[in-house]
Amino acid sequence: MFVLGITSVHAQVSAAQYPFMDKNGVPYMETRELQQDSIRVVAHRRDDIVWSRIVYSVIDMRFKQNYPLYFPTNYNNAKFKSFFGLMLTGITEDGVPVYSKPLNSTDGLIPNFGDSTMLIPKSGLSAVTELKEEDGGADDGFDLGAMAAAEEDDMDAGMDDGMEEEQIDYAALTGAHSVLEYDSIRDELRVSEYYDLFVPNQVKFLLQEIIFFDKHYSRLYREIIAIAPLYSPQGTSDDPYESLYGEILFWVPFQLLRNTMAHQYMIQSRNSTKRVTFEEFFEKRLYTSYIIGEENMYDRVIPIYAKTEEEIKKEQERLQTELLTFEQDLWEY
Repeated sequence: MFVLGITSVHAQVSAAQYPFMDKNGVPYMETRELQQDSIRVVAHRRDDIVWSRIVYSVIDMRFKQNYPLYFPTNYNNAKFKSFFGLMLTGITEDGVPVYSKPLNSTDGLIPNFGDSTMLIPKSGLSAVTELKEEDGGADDGFDLGAMAAAEEDDMDAGMDDGMEEEQIDYAALTGAHSVLEYDSIRDELRVSEYYDLFVPNQVKFLLQEIIFFDKHYSRLYREIIAIAPLYSPQGTSDDPYESLYGEILFWVPFQLLRNTMAHQYMIQSRNSTKRVTFEEFFEKRLYTSYIIGEENMYDRVIPIYAKTEEEIKKEQERLQTELLTFEQDLWEY
């Protein structure tokens, strides 16, 4: 009885110190007013990694599970940001480095992050994030995301309407307009007013990931190495690989973006009280993605050698099956 009484007192004190509603009756909601470090990650010893595989996958925000990454579409939202907006915040405010894609599609999709010549200077980011006149994007060419979504029947008509309600009037725009503007006098970057016109065509991200087996923990781990936003109007080729290469805006090392992600809550539609940060969202793999290739001796991803939807789907299923069964094949039952 005595213990129960003490517990009740402590509960009342805690409620008084941390009320759900303030004196004006406004409920407490988690927003960007967040002071915390990044999630602790496991430090893997090099000698404990006995197997690894680098894969490439795409996050398509037209999938219902990925909606929180796309909204809000307004960059100046006081509480929340989309993931693309968060990346721009990391670049402009936190100094996150940005790398260019290889100069030619034959050189692959991923830059050498150890090569300083691949770094994009502040003054060069305006050209990388220019609005393009080709509206419609990859739908005019080869869209892997639309194919995958149609196969899984995970698209939502309401989401499509929300993404396409912002029609870009390119005829009213004169000269080059970029999402990132560089001020040469102050030597600083800022997000321009054209952000809202840019995001309807920025609906995908390309990931470079590594899947590895740590013998010390006896389990598989999956970590994101780098991430690149894809901009649809740039990828209008009928060739799936050329279309994918053309859509890449730039690359950002994922680990260098984690601090920015850890200080920004995501907008949620199901629970307004308990939210997750972008870092938690990716760390817990709350998103869905589809694989488009792996690192192999031929140095090619699926869209290079599979040109039809049937061939691409077959290769995707083969790689997914291999990755899912690998860990089980390590053990004897």
